[in-house]
Amino acid sequence: MEITGDLVKNLTDPSVVSICKQLLLETEPDDGKTYCPKVFDHVTCWNYTLANTTAVGGCPLSHPQGMIFSQQGHSYRQCQSDGAWFVNPYTNTSWTNYISCVDLTEYENLQNINYLYESGYLVSFVLLCVAFIIFTCFRQLHCTRVTIHKNLFLSYILYGMTWLLFNHLVTLEVALDSPIWCILLWILKEYFNICNYSWLFVEGFYLHSIIVLTFTNQKKLLLVSLCIGWVLPMFPISIYAIMNAETQDHVGRLNCWAGDVRHNKLLWIIHGTCIASLCVNFIILLNVMRIIVVKIRAVNCGETTQLKKTLRACLILVPLLGVQKVLFPYRQNHIAYRIIVAIVNSYQGACVALLLCYCNREVIKCFKKKISQMKYMNDGRRSSLITIGTSISGFLRRGSRQVNVYTRRTSMSRDRKTSEQMTENGTQTQKEVGQPLLTKSEKRDSQKGESENLFSGAEEHSMTTFTGVRRESIRSSDSNKTRSNLLIISEV
Repeated sequence: MEITGDLVKNLTDPSVVSICKQLLLETEPDDGKTYCPKVFDHVTCWNYTLANTTAVGGCPLSHPQGMIFSQQGHSYRQCQSDGAWFVNPYTNTSWTNYISCVDLTEYENLQNINYLYESGYLVSFVLLCVAFIIFTCFRQLHCTRVTIHKNLFLSYILYGMTWLLFNHLVTLEVALDSPIWCILLWILKEYFNICNYSWLFVEGFYLHSIIVLTFTNQKKLLLVSLCIGWVLPMFPISIYAIMNAETQDHVGRLNCWAGDVRHNKLLWIIHGTCIASLCVNFIILLNVMRIIVVKIRAVNCGETTQLKKTLRACLILVPLLGVQKVLFPYRQNHIAYRIIVAIVNSYQGACVALLLCYCNREVIKCFKKKISQMKYMNDGRRSSLITIGTSISGFLRRGSRQVNVYTRRTSMSRDRKTSEQMTENGTQTQKEVGQPLLTKSEKRDSQKGESENLFSGAEEHSMTTFTGVRRESIRSSDSNKTRSNLLIISEV
């Protein structure tokens, strides 16, 4: 890049600004030899260099790609024989060797901080996904407040996912090449970042509306919250993308547009939106805490209990509104400061999920109710299985008994039928054979038996008549006696 006055004005590193100002006034040597032109390599400025030589320079304080340099090293830039700077075959652009400028100790620290970010976003991603499923599955938890919590969880999930994808897919070679998919992924990541800050603002806005306003329309409040959380962030990210694509400063288009605010001033469009959200949330936090303290004092309780309730409310509201980020407004190079910032930023989603879902009394109550229902269902299934088993065993036993009885009855009926058939056959043969063999004496005996039956019937008839006559004679004698007794009594 050619060194110009406008370029020097946009530089922020004092050491680089002084070098570029000096070279801005330099002119090309006229000794007839071949020289490479003076250039700005997006890090520092380089003077005219003789062909087939290597220019040696110092190490700047910082690098647009985030590398931290040590002032004890040197940088190198090779000028070829044709008067052109060395071109990197991977990026097809001129290249400067800053390897010796990199502080290895600082590089290891950056790697450890990067691992800390990855672990934090990964843990937050898992916990937030589970919390989102819990809020979706339990119908008892469906309300406007929980819907806002779910959208906040979704913004954390999407931002953490895009951050992990960008960190793993975009290598140094890809960042130097800056393909279109890499730029789109970075824009999408920053959009979800603004959405996350917007939903933090929505949490504060909803909490303030519930506490301050007596009557609120929940449907309208939810619609306004959805517009603020997902639609409003489209405007700053679109403005930044259009302005960064049309600007003449190529520093903002390096490293898949993932530059630094110190080198790309247009990034203040994104960061300014996030800072404005945090400032409004901080004001909301102060007002809500004031209202909570007034209400706690209105209840007759001790000072220790008041202090505990106030601290508990503050600990819940601070990560919910993201106000803790106000404590870390600037980027510092101290290792302890960067570790704290990494923990606060990456584990914030996990902290919000623990406070709003896993430690929520309503969620715990729903889980207990669900577990008791499952136990009741399992007990009912066990009892039903036991009854079904006993009924099946009883049915099988009765069936075996009935089968045995049936077989016995069928065998006995078969025996009876065979015996009856044999007796019927025997009687028929006796009748057929015995009828012609009847003799005269047998006929006489049969007639004699018939006459005897008639004589016995006559005797029985005569005996009944005799007994009846005798009874009547006895009755007549008794009546005569009573008459004679009545005459004797009358005479006396």
